[in-house]
Amino acid sequence: MHADAWSALAAWVTVLIALVAAIFGYIQVREARRTREEQAQPNVVLFSEPNSDVPNILEIVLKNFGTTPAYDVHVDVHPPVTTTPNLQSGDELAAVPIPDIPILAPGQEWRTVWGSAPERKQHGRQLQQRLGIDGFSETDVERLTPTTKHDATVSYADSRKRRHETPSVLDFDQREGTTWVDIKTLHDLTKTLESKLSTQNDALSKIYKKLGDFGTEHGGVWVYGSGDDGERDYQLQAERAQQAENRRIMDLLETRRRGYHPPEQSGEPTN
Repeated sequence: MHADAWSALAAWVTVLIALVAAIFGYIQVREARRTREEQAQPNVVLFSEPNSDVPNILEIVLKNFGTTPAYDVHVDVHPPVTTTPNLQSGDELAAVPIPDIPILAPGQEWRTVWGSAPERKQHGRQLQQRLGIDGFSETDVERLTPTTKHDATVSYADSRKRRHETPSVLDFDQREGTTWVDIKTLHDLTKTLESKLSTQNDALSKIYKKLGDFGTEHGGVWVYGSGDDGERDYQLQAERAQQAENRRIMDLLETRRRGYHPPEQSGEPTN
């Protein structure tokens, strides 16, 4: 080939290599930017987990795992979350509302109690026992049994007002058959001490009251010394007076029982 042809071919190869390098660099820059944006955006997730102190209780948690705040957080759940009846709902299932949250800071969470596993089992047994009583049917059992599985979608906006969605599933039976270690904490120790102190306070109150009764003037328990003849005589006279009064009352009751009514006493002398 002519020297000019080789020069032209080399130039085109150089251009082609530069073009490929430019495309590769653009892809790298775009992926790096997308990664930074993902790392810098909010990430709000809805999930359920056991209570840290009482594992039998399941809680619903809405938490922002991202590094920036999430705005206008909204949760759609189907079907609506319910739990066993409580004091407010009466005999009907109680709703577990999940509110709209204006802002969730990074690491911030919202949580609420979903329900207790033992209470759900007890509620199911009670529904089965009511079958056939006062027209209670299988339809009523199904209506009053809380749904265990819910599909949810969390919608929220970032600082640039761009909307994001995170799908989620709430399943109350996800812990079926699981086991855990029951560890006593400082909270359990405090409750035990409060119970023991309450029992001791009740006992001390009774002792204090009894001692107060013993200290009543001229009553209760008496302790005499060798020179307390005056106090001893006073006590004996009081006891004799009480005995005389008791005998008078008994005589009066016996007299009235036999049908005799003595004249009423008055302040005027009788003729």
